[in-house]
Amino acid sequence: MYTKIKKLIILLLFAPLLTAQNIEPLPEDSVAMEPLKSSELYDDESSDIKFFGDYYIGVDRTVKDNIRVIGGDLYVAGTVDGKIIVLGGDVFLESTAVVNGQIVAIGGSIERKPGTIVNGKIVEASIKKGITFSEGSGKVVVPETGEFELEDEYVVEKRSWVHPKVFWFVYNRNEGLLLTPFNFSWDNHGKSSFRLSLSLGYRFATKSPAGRLTFEKSFFKHKDIVIYASLFKQSRTDDWYRMPEWENSLATFLGRQDFYDRWDESGYECGVGLDFARLKLKLQAVHAEQDIISVYQDVWSLFEKDRLLRKNLSFEPMNIDYFAASLSYQTEDYHPLTTGFAFHLNFEWYQAPSDNVEILPENKSKFKERHWGFLKINWEFSPGLVVRSQLIAGTSKGVDHEHRLFGVGGLGSVSAFPYKIQTGDQFTQANVELVFTPDFLEGNWFFKLFADAGYAWWKSDHSFDDIDTILSNGISSAGIGIGIPDDDGCGVGFNLARSLDGQDHWESTVRLNFNF
Repeated sequence: MYTKIKKLIILLLFAPLLTAQNIEPLPEDSVAMEPLKSSELYDDESSDIKFFGDYYIGVDRTVKDNIRVIGGDLYVAGTVDGKIIVLGGDVFLESTAVVNGQIVAIGGSIERKPGTIVNGKIVEASIKKGITFSEGSGKVVVPETGEFELEDEYVVEKRSWVHPKVFWFVYNRNEGLLLTPFNFSWDNHGKSSFRLSLSLGYRFATKSPAGRLTFEKSFFKHKDIVIYASLFKQSRTDDWYRMPEWENSLATFLGRQDFYDRWDESGYECGVGLDFARLKLKLQAVHAEQDIISVYQDVWSLFEKDRLLRKNLSFEPMNIDYFAASLSYQTEDYHPLTTGFAFHLNFEWYQAPSDNVEILPENKSKFKERHWGFLKINWEFSPGLVVRSQLIAGTSKGVDHEHRLFGVGGLGSVSAFPYKIQTGDQFTQANVELVFTPDFLEGNWFFKLFADAGYAWWKSDHSFDDIDTILSNGISSAGIGIGIPDDDGCGVGFNLARSLDGQDHWESTVRLNFNF
């Protein structure tokens, strides 16, 4: 959260200068702010914050994110690569614990078993000990206290990934302000194979609640297989890969920009999830009612108060049944500035009810299909020089509703073009950038060169193997970027891009992440 606050402060300083820097004005949909990264797939949040409870990290568990615990104790038997901050509680480290980051305990103490490995700094601030500071020195032997024990065969801390994590503050042109103060999970501190999760919020624009309730049953020691059932009422989007939701909220708050198309979906679902190391497979069956969420014209922004909001999606409310499967993978220690790759594949088959007037009689018994996926590859081919690339493609059959069409252009797609300037039931997109890291530049900033290309079309026009048509009708752009990285390798950056379609269109953007 500190990193995000720091980014917001810097962005506030630059926003008046950078929210409207097009040399030639673009349409109202042009981007004022750009971002990255799939939010729900790979736990894109840089920290895991837990409130009022004791938490456990099992002996075979490796946590790469920062951990913050408020009002509870933290028990560690596994490995933590990020920072640990505990407010109002104690930190207990088992003999098998390995902590590669900093440990801070405020209002509590840090207790260590023999054999504990701490490679970061240690800070304690408590009434008993006062303020103490020390450097981590790897493996140490401390007297056996016998004050705490972890039952390794039962305790495995593992966040639910079938119940999507919801950011507590969301702000956009459809829901206005969406506050989700209740984000809880109960599983007897990780010791139970059953889990109950609740996310509950309120949309101030539509004056309606939103949330999800999920009950899970996991199997095996490391909870590799989960079966679950959910009740939900929430907004849904196909555009989540373009940017993190928290950054989209900042774009709305600062520049009256919303880079998601979304609709309302309420109903129930059941499914199974398989989580093997870095490979995740999710199968789900859903019955839902889909409806539009009207545009909230009174959404407030700090700058660009007169910017026109993008029009809403249009379709008739419908009841729908669908089956979906998703497969995700990323290499160990996947990071924007290190060698590695990640992919995500999503498959969906759905059918509207027979009384839907938009379905022809001969098609009532046929499932519609919508499949898409992306592949991201990063390659540090020389110290401090990284090539980042992304390839996205999607295809659908029988999809004719506007809210499920593919689109290219704008944020997270092809820079210097209006949002979804091309739409269709087929699409492909490629992005590449060469990053000169701070290590290469021997400073505190990075520099990059990037290029984007994409094309959306209708299957009835031509197929994927018609390369000449795709190349001749696609859109493309190129640009440069400069920024200051943070601990996650991203930070605040400024991009300048130009379209390569023969028109003299330029676009400046402020980013809190890389472009993808």
